[in-house]
Amino acid sequence: MFRILPLLSVLCLTACQVSYRRGDIVIAQIDDEHHIKSRVMALPGDTIAIEDACLLVDGSDEYETSSARAEYCISRMTPLSVVHKMQKYDNTIVDTLFRSNSRVDAKATLPVLKRHQEWNRYTYSRILANIPDSRIYPWEKVAMNNAIHMHSFVLPEKGMCVNLNKENRLYYEPLIAQEDKRLDIQQTDTYTFRYNYYFLLNDDRLNINDSRHWGPVRADKIIR
Repeated sequence: MFRILPLLSVLCLTACQVSYRRGDIVIAQIDDEHHIKSRVMALPGDTIAIEDACLLVDGSDEYETSSARAEYCISRMTPLSVVHKMQKYDNTIVDTLFRSNSRVDAKATLPVLKRHQEWNRYTYSRILANIPDSRIYPWEKVAMNNAIHMHSFVLPEKGMCVNLNKENRLYYEPLIAQEDKRLDIQQTDTYTFRYNYYFLLNDDRLNINDSRHWGPVRADKIIR
């Protein structure tokens, strides 16, 4: 008699062992309600960071898509003098600029915007790099992460043992909590990961959430 259970087990095991390549377009299940379609940009074991909106893999931006970089940088441009003027009075106004994708809608700032035409994306991004965004992984303001800046950390791969410290706990604890819900993370100094993790980014960086928001995606949560 044909038994389906062993077959299902083999299929599930095979799916969990699938390796994805850089540049693959995949669909990932974030939770019970959310799925995202994104491009695989970093692989298990890669050291990643984000600087000036560009993803760095092992210190290089060679894998970054030129279209995504150009679109993001152009949309982030804001008159430098406006940023400086706002920063003098209140940093929260600059934060508002950032959260509205650089499209200022405050009535008080519109006349100033119209009077100034000089652009300086680099200085603007340097200012924004000091403004944390709690919507960006790992969702802690002390990490000073935002959509154009993310501190360097290594994407976990299956079997990788990490020594948890003050700097990397923010990045690894959410992933460890998903793998072992019974583990007391605060009492743990080392951990060996059970899964591979991938960093997924959309080519349309401004309008769609991806691993910058959700964090690294576990291999078994990726659906081809």
